[in-house]
Amino acid sequence: MATAKESTEVENLQEDEFKALSKEKARKIIAEQNNLTLSEDDPILALVTLHGAFIEDHKELLKGEIETIKTALRSTISESLEHIQIDSKKKEASSEATKKYDLNNILTSSAISFTFGLFLTLLIMK
Repeated sequence: MATAKESTEVENLQEDEFKALSKEKARKIIAEQNNLTLSEDDPILALVTLHGAFIEDHKELLKGEIETIKTALRSTISESLEHIQIDSKKKEASSEATKKYDLNNILTSSAISFTFGLFLTLLIMK
């Protein structure tokens, strides 16, 4: 079972903030980079509105993915802690050399699982 610290760390994972480009900012960028001045009612700015709608749809899709990753991380943390606790009990009954070998294997597996979970999180949140 995950400790309070690990649970809090998983819950604090935040999704990237995707913000739609404002029409004013789009006009400013176009003016700076293309030396073009657009009026406030220029039809090309309809693409900015469309872009904003796309961003909102994408945010909704990502919310589900982020929750899936959070669930997977919670599970990985919980399983890793259970393995470490089981190994600690085994460690008391085994020889010193066996204890070190088992713990290293479990810690390596836990580190790989946790790293993979973080990699997936970062990949999805890009």
